[in-house]
Amino acid sequence: MPQPTLSILIPTYNRAEYLRECLTSVTATTVDCEILVSDNASPDDTAAVVAGFARQDDRIRPWRHPTNLGLRHNIQHLFTQARGRYFCLLGDDDIILPGNFEKKLAILHAHPEIGLIHSRAYRMDAQGRTHDLLYWPGVLDYSYLGGRNEFADLLQAPHMSLQSVVFHRDLWEAHGGFDLSDPDIANAPSDWSMLLTYCHHTQTAFLAEPLVAVRFHAQSYSQSRGMAAGLFARGRIALWRKWLVDPTPVPVLEERHWQALAAAFVVDLDHEFNGDRHQVDRYLAAFTALKAANRQKAASRIQALTGDPAPADVPSETPPPSLCGCWRCRIRRLLRHWQ
Repeated sequence: MPQPTLSILIPTYNRAEYLRECLTSVTATTVDCEILVSDNASPDDTAAVVAGFARQDDRIRPWRHPTNLGLRHNIQHLFTQARGRYFCLLGDDDIILPGNFEKKLAILHAHPEIGLIHSRAYRMDAQGRTHDLLYWPGVLDYSYLGGRNEFADLLQAPHMSLQSVVFHRDLWEAHGGFDLSDPDIANAPSDWSMLLTYCHHTQTAFLAEPLVAVRFHAQSYSQSRGMAAGLFARGRIALWRKWLVDPTPVPVLEERHWQALAAAFVVDLDHEFNGDRHQVDRYLAAFTALKAANRQKAASRIQALTGDPAPADVPSETPPPSLCGCWRCRIRRLLRHWQ
């Protein structure tokens, strides 16, 4: 059987109506592809929806698990079954817009040095109405073809919408998929960790036009579990520890990069913990300790050769109790030396 150009991977659970909209958008594509749909033992009529689409489009390859594997393992199953030269992982409640795969595959075919391409995305509500463009720090307002240190910028915040990403299967074969080794990463930013890994090993491209729509609703993972449970804060610290403390040698970041990490973290912590000063300060202290560990490890290789003393501790960015603790004032203090 010939290898398809693209594998579109759709894990699904108990979202039959959203899945219907998703598959309607996906099956409109004209690229050479296979569409893998893995039903994680849904109790609703998801199986019937998938079967109906499969009868009309032989590009669809469906699975139905007898028991629920959990989201991450369902995704891993899809990766192992995919046969395409390129992969795209799409949420069952999201949709693609016309030209999405056609434009991205054209760029990947023409530029083999590019292993991953992504694009802007619309925010979509539960009723399918598109609103503003999704934005995270690091999103640019112009397209590019290579030349960006996407890994360094992606450390600051997950500015890529995973649903918009198309990447070469060689990246998955060489480096794997979601990171399930650390529970804090597996429970929240496992997709972010995967994209960091890929961007560390390849050049990237970006289309500054919205080519997917990402649905936000009460049952979506980030809304119902990740942010509400505070998993994202723990996951982000674990992720930064994985990339900024655990490797030997560690990446060396300029102070402006540390300030950008802290500024993005303060805003997200304030949102995640609804302004709870104790929780916010707790994670800012963890960030400060992580920064000190990175600098100590970076300097230790020189110290071992020269016998120089260890550097002084990095001063904390956490404001004294007498200073205002709102996120706006925190950011002003963090960025003051840029002015």
